[in-house]
Amino acid sequence: MPKKLTTRQRAIKAGYRSGLEEQTAKALKKKKIKFSYELLKIKWEDFKIRTYTPDFELPNGIIIESKGRFVAADRKKHLLVKKQHPDL
Repeated sequence: MPKKLTTRQRAIKAGYRSGLEEQTAKALKKKKIKFSYELLKIKWEDFKIRTYTPDFELPNGIIIESKGRFVAADRKKHLLVKKQHPDL
């Protein structure tokens, strides 16, 4: 009998990085909401230039980041991105 895939292995096989990203994509598809996955690249700067790649972008400009655990470093990054790109 073949070994059952873990949630993460199944998500990776489907083209996502995590089970939460796969669930988010399924929910958007179920509601017939079009989206792009990891296509948007946002340049931001703290002590050097960095690139942030959000998980999903909707046609109306809404950006979705699927995050299981939002630690202090993630919050700092997102606050800097928001400050440097208030139009997003």
